[in-house]
Amino acid sequence: MLGELENPWVIIMLLGTFIWLLIAYLIQRRIRKQAHYYDERNQYETNRAKAKSWDIMFIIMIISIPIVLIVEGVSFSYFFLMGVFFLHTLSVGGSALYYHFKNS
Repeated sequence: MLGELENPWVIIMLLGTFIWLLIAYLIQRRIRKQAHYYDERNQYETNRAKAKSWDIMFIIMIISIPIVLIVEGVSFSYFFLMGVFFLHTLSVGGSALYYHFKNS
């Protein structure tokens, strides 16, 4: 894995891809601002989509943890999935508390 990073072309291509994506993002954002894509309705739909994706991710993690435990046993991947699951539930709880106190 690290042997490939010794080749300078790999690093140059990674940096070029990053710069290209950054420029494309900035151009896309400018076009969408001019066309008024960032209105209240768009923000509402985006927030609902993000919330639904977090709900789906929660179900996927609950299903994948027992599968990893059965296939590989207690190993690094199990603890990694448990860490991701813990951070996921911590972020959901933290954001719920934030918006609860913000709205009350």
